[in-house]
Amino acid sequence: MPPPADVGIRSFCQYIDRRLTLALPFIVRIFPRASEEEAERTLLAGALGLTRVQPGYLGCTVATEFDPPALLYMEIWQSRNDLMTRLHSAEYAKILATMNLSTTKPDISIYEIIDQRGLEMIETIRMARHDTERKGR
Repeated sequence: MPPPADVGIRSFCQYIDRRLTLALPFIVRIFPRASEEEAERTLLAGALGLTRVQPGYLGCTVATEFDPPALLYMEIWQSRNDLMTRLHSAEYAKILATMNLSTTKPDISIYEIIDQRGLEMIETIRMARHDTERKGR
């Protein structure tokens, strides 16, 4: 759907922004006490069930990072509106409670993905390097 003909620059930029964003990963790194790590992981895993049925949900995972030791919780949303709805939800209180148990300030990052590439990009890069090396011989 094209933007209205008489939009201002701000509205147009918001329109373009909405059209270009493919996904919004929301990543939280929590630094638990060693004695509480498993309990915190269980709390985060419990939040996954309710998250998966929300509109705009694209994915979610709980993982462990080793250096420095941290729990990594990531949700991926289809739009800013979906993410904002999630952050305002009652279910999100479980994630906030877990963040409050962190030994240091949690590291929170939100990314906007506007392009996604896969194996074909790796192949293109490797082939270009291989061709350059072959020509240099």
